[in-house]
Amino acid sequence: MKNLGHLMDRFKNLQPPERHVKSAIIQAIFEIFNININADDIKVGYNGDIYLQVHSAIKDAIFERKLEIMKTANNILKKNQIKDLL
Repeated sequence: MKNLGHLMDRFKNLQPPERHVKSAIIQAIFEIFNININADDIKVGYNGDIYLQVHSAIKDAIFERKLEIMKTANNILKKNQIKDLL
């Protein structure tokens, strides 16, 4: 007979759907910069990496405050899902 803890191990690392991660990034960027970004401009990687496909001027401003954006987005998600902005 298997231990119940072993059966529940597979559920420990569940990740939120991609749309929740995208909306958290969009909300964090809007709170900090007051800039709207489309969800189509954001790609979510498997390991928690976020890829932005926006204008270079916007991307430079985002990367200057990258840690603040990641912290805000992770607070919105209630879990440290975002590892890096690329």
